[in-house]
Amino acid sequence: MPIYNVLLKKKEKKFSKNIEAKDKQEAMNLAEILYNAYPIKIKKAFILHKAYKLNAGYELSIFKELHILLSCGIDLTSAMNEIANNTKSTLLKDIMLDIIAKSNIGYSISSSLPHSYKKRRSIVVYLLEVAEKSGQITKTINDIIEYLEESNNGLKGIKKALSYPIFLSLFSITAMFFISIYVFPQIENIFSSFNQEMPIYTRVILDAGKFIQNFYIPIIFSILITTFTLTALYISSYKVKYLVHKNILKIPTFGSLIYINSMYRFIFALHILLNSKISTIKAIRIASKTITNEHLKRKVLNSLSLIENGNTLASSFRQAEVLKNTFIRLLLAGEKEDNLDNVLLNITKSFKKDYKEKLFFVSVFLEPILLIIIAIFILVLALSTFLPIWSLSANI
Repeated sequence: MPIYNVLLKKKEKKFSKNIEAKDKQEAMNLAEILYNAYPIKIKKAFILHKAYKLNAGYELSIFKELHILLSCGIDLTSAMNEIANNTKSTLLKDIMLDIIAKSNIGYSISSSLPHSYKKRRSIVVYLLEVAEKSGQITKTINDIIEYLEESNNGLKGIKKALSYPIFLSLFSITAMFFISIYVFPQIENIFSSFNQEMPIYTRVILDAGKFIQNFYIPIIFSILITTFTLTALYISSYKVKYLVHKNILKIPTFGSLIYINSMYRFIFALHILLNSKISTIKAIRIASKTITNEHLKRKVLNSLSLIENGNTLASSFRQAEVLKNTFIRLLLAGEKEDNLDNVLLNITKSFKKDYKEKLFFVSVFLEPILLIIIAIFILVLALSTFLPIWSLSANI
């Protein structure tokens, strides 16, 4: 929807606000309701949609609070009004009041959500849309909570598994630069005063430090230019992004971790959507938006075109190579027995179990391996530091 800039007057004070609405009249009505002020001028604002982005944990807590209020018999509008009046977040209050104002002039709750949120959480929006039509809003909010919890837990698991190895790697690189730039030059001065030659591996590290120290501006500039160019190419070119995503899946351990996490979120979303009586084709199209890997997403969309041509879900997933044969056989049985909902739930549980096992492998085995590599690296640095000193002591 377009965004309008509305000039408002409240008592003697004039101020302007940007309002997302279908047309000018609707924007003026919304502005009057939201800010309790009289609109005196309006024009179309040529700006990007405001990117409303709540913290994932905060977003989850909002839906949990909403579910509690709805379970107590409070209607949806009153529940949102209660949350808006008691929140400390100005952003959340603005979102809630905007949704309430739009619902008061005939908008549905799902269509009243901010444009940026609709793009980021399309599954939540579709579930709310179905719930409003069926009247099962409390059950749907519970499904949304379950979906957000599983999505957040998956991301937390990956971050937790990678944070410690990344920290150790950065610390080691920093230590290497510090020693090669500040420590080894002092050793070189001592050797020069005694006309002694340093060992070759110490000289290599020392020369590397000198090179970085003398050319750090071109090095930093080159890194920034390269990073910017590759990032711009990745963002602007679908082919580049697709090739990167395809090759990431080939990385041992991490590739399978990404695949399992992507399929887990996709199948879980598909289970919730089909359980909400959304058609298979529409459910797959919506659930595919949970997949961030373009290679996997293309496979899912390929299966969608096969379903549109009359193939079954299991047959389409097999031809598009979306799932392994074990899961395909489960889908075949589920379709035959008209028990697809339970089958998808069992597949979700299987992916969840595999995901936890992979994360356990990363945390238990990868970290010790990395520690051994770093220990070797530190040993090399230590020997490069102390061997010249010992050699010098022996020659004195």
